[in-house]
Amino acid sequence: MKKYNRVMLGHQSAYAKVCRQENYIGANFDIDEDLSDFLFDNWRDFNKKFIPIFMKNVPGKSVTSAGISCGFLWTVVKGLNIGDVVLCPSGEGTYYVGTIAGNYYYVPGTDLPHRRNVEWMDKVIHRNDMSEKLRNSTGSIGTCCDITKYETELEKLISGDKPATPKTVEETTIPKSLDYDERKLHKPFASVLRTWNVYAKTIFHEKSSTKVDSAQKWVHPDMVGVDIGCGMCAVKSNWKVSAIPTDVIRKKIMNGIRNLIPLGMEHHEMAQDEKYLPQGHNIESMEIVKRRQSAILHEIGTLGGGNHFIELQRDEDDNLWVMIHSGSRNLGKLVGEHYNKVAATLNERWHSSVSSDIRLPFLPLCTKEFNSYWAEMQYCIDFALCNRKLMMERIKEVLSEALNGIEFEPMINIAHNYAAWERHFGKAVIVHRKGATRAYEGDAGIIPGSQGTASYIVEGLGNPESFCSCSHGAGRVLSRTAAIRSLDMASEVKELEAKGIIHAIRCQNDMQEASGAYKDIEEVINNELDLVKIKTRLLPVAVIKG
Repeated sequence: MKKYNRVMLGHQSAYAKVCRQENYIGANFDIDEDLSDFLFDNWRDFNKKFIPIFMKNVPGKSVTSAGISCGFLWTVVKGLNIGDVVLCPSGEGTYYVGTIAGNYYYVPGTDLPHRRNVEWMDKVIHRNDMSEKLRNSTGSIGTCCDITKYETELEKLISGDKPATPKTVEETTIPKSLDYDERKLHKPFASVLRTWNVYAKTIFHEKSSTKVDSAQKWVHPDMVGVDIGCGMCAVKSNWKVSAIPTDVIRKKIMNGIRNLIPLGMEHHEMAQDEKYLPQGHNIESMEIVKRRQSAILHEIGTLGGGNHFIELQRDEDDNLWVMIHSGSRNLGKLVGEHYNKVAATLNERWHSSVSSDIRLPFLPLCTKEFNSYWAEMQYCIDFALCNRKLMMERIKEVLSEALNGIEFEPMINIAHNYAAWERHFGKAVIVHRKGATRAYEGDAGIIPGSQGTASYIVEGLGNPESFCSCSHGAGRVLSRTAAIRSLDMASEVKELEAKGIIHAIRCQNDMQEASGAYKDIEEVINNELDLVKIKTRLLPVAVIKG
């Protein structure tokens, strides 16, 4: 199959004219030797051979930057096949068009020693004649980018046809960062990546001495996870638990909550009012969110399944609390899965040195994919908060009907699946928190236990070594499958009932969220007293699971 590639011929197309005059394309990348004996069919084998050579020739470069450079070089010398079409920016708002006509050859002592013969066409393509999507793809910075998916449009342009009513854009200028200085590499790399579609850990790819905060920034959709914005909220009331009859809790409160809030995979039959959705977002620019606008009106104000829960709790003064654990429902799942696939595709296409085996594909800053994901992630975070707020308001309605004169303090809220710009150790960085929550000094936080165990309202201490973070809960010791297989339901039920906890365990499958599937919350809390200060200890009174 014939492929189409945009190929840059030097910084700001410096060699475009001479390449066209002498019928070749070429590359350098600081590897000054004949590659004829090393034209491996697999770019990984090529990178394995030449990354050490590149790093030796260019001291101070990282493995990542070396992998990018070697990957581009392989694409030029081997990845492009005879008959493939190349578009090469002229630097004047047009693209030279040619066909690869020969295999690799080496011309030592030249600026572009690694070459391929090209048969250039008389035809040039004007950038302003391209569709917006094609312009975006061909405008990427980097040596090569695959634009084969625009084959139909490209063939029309080559034959002299133009797409209908193209929008006029100015010719992009290639930034000077293409010199591949270590601290400037990631800007061109980020633009290259836009051409192709862990828990509780903050990751820095490299230590940076640069003072430019925008250098070397990535986001990993899989580190954020698929339940984007999942988090906790809690509200304290003025009622004493001991003053509430058990029948009232069971029949009026718990049944009332179940009647108003769909659980598990359920959703509202009737669309909810749009006022409950996040405001102030550019929905039209969001691929997944825009597509789900109708569906999420049925999902807002629903609990979800898994480890999500609603609990009535009491503090040490017997005050009634309500706690909710929930997220962005199916919206977050779709956004997370979509952009994780996009990142994986991009990383594979451009020979990322980050192994696919670790399942942490990334989207670099300033790529359109990064911007798209970031916008949709922010919407999901806000949606998850709106979701918890609506559920809490409806729980308050139930409690107000059952308990005369009940009043509530302001809601505490904190998320634990998201990425955010923060400043640590003097640098602006993207912190990923999955299974972790923010714990800056003075921050109110929530660290829940498992069904039947204590939960904690805490205050952050702002420990810089943790990037001002703490755990989001007890954490599992058994997978859901292992819990179902190994935990004894009778024992779990007996323990809950001995504590007077109203629960909904009905079958062995419910063991996946039983207390025995989770770590000891007391031990978890004791292990992070350098991260948070305990404010309130809460014990469960009644539990609704998703």
